[in-house]
Order: sequence, then structure tokens, then C-alpha cells
Amino acid sequence: MKLYYDDCETEVFLDGDLKKIYDYDSVRYSPEILNTIENIVKYLDNVPLFYLQDSWAKKENCKYYILEFDVPIDCFVNSTIHSTFDRFWEISDIAELFGYTEWQYEDGLIDNTFFNNLFILKNLISKIIEDYAHTFGQIASSTIIDGHKIRTIIEHDVKEKTLYD
Repeated sequence: MKLYYDDCETEVFLDGDLKKIYDYDSVRYSPEILNTIENIVKYLDNVPLFYLQDSWAKKENCKYYILEFDVPIDCFVNSTIHSTFDRFWEISDIAELFGYTEWQYEDGLIDNTFFNNLFILKNLISKIIEDYAHTFGQIASSTIIDGHKIRTIIEHDVKEKTLYD
């Protein structure tokens, strides 16, 4: 799905409790790209699904990783930031203080910096009040992440009992 619907964006957890991230089993048990390949092959060749994800998970030494890396907020697609504020009334008080109207909101004329700052503040407050802010985000496909700056937080064999059982 990512190749043709999401412009090859990379979906990530922006923050979150490690157990909740680990429990996201649709990714833990197999790379999502395998499902995409299955769908493309099925579409092109009109063949039944062959469950590439299952085959991968049965192989020896398949590992699951939770990685951590820094990405500038400007590298996230607008929908990641803007979807936090679904309706103008949710931000009307502060938007109007900065001179923005509902019409500008509806027409997409509010500066992205305004939304970025609100997004950061909202997530910081959620983290303080709720102790976490497990939000999903989408990194633009044009973003380059230096491999040397990627940190491994969890490495776990797919066939082993889960870490939190």
C-alpha cells in the first residue's frame, strides 16, 4: 500500500511507551513491505496470495527491531502535523490571536510553522499529563536519515516469546 497510496512515506511512532510500540504486532512479525509486494504480485499476475510475510517469519534468525532516530519536524508530511487539529474550533482561540481566520484554515493558508509549534506543544503537554504521547507520523519520502545516527532500542528474535509476556 505504501508504494502507491502513501508516496513511499515512512510511518513511525513519534513517541510512545516501548511496550505499546512492541505490541504493534503487524510490523513486529514481518516487514510491511512484504505485504505490499504480495499485493503487487497478486494484482499484476492475478495469482492468489502466497503469504510472503508468513514465509519470512518462519525463516531462521528473523529479527525484530525498534529503532530510534531524530528527524526535523519539517521532514514530516503535512498530514502528520495537521491531522492533530481536525477542526478550526479546536485551535480557534490561539489561531485568532495570531491573526488567522477559519477561512484561512479551510483554504490551507495558515503557515506550517504555526501548526508545527502547536503540534510540539500539544505533544509535550500530552506527555506531561498522560505520561506518554504515542502518536504516529509519516516522514516524507524525500527525507534522508543518516544510518550512523540510527540507534537500536530493541532487537528480538521473531520466533522467541515476546519480551513483555
